[in-house]
Amino acid sequence: MHRSTNREAGTAEEISEKFRPVLTSKDDTIFELQEEQRKLQEAHAQLVRAFEAKLGEYGIPREEMGFDPKLLA
Repeated sequence: MHRSTNREAGTAEEISEKFRPVLTSKDDTIFELQEEQRKLQEAHAQLVRAFEAKLGEYGIPREEMGFDPKLLA
């Protein structure tokens, strides 16, 4: 019975080692996507602010545009 447990532990370690690069790669991809999302949200917020500034320059109330741009959190 003891041998079986050691073999299972060895197998679990082997499986863990095989999946470690996959998990690391996926973690890296998730980090990159989160960073890209942050950049896009920042660009969107800047665009909304620029849009609202232009409306103000031309004296157009924001309410007259027919939609309400949302800032993403």
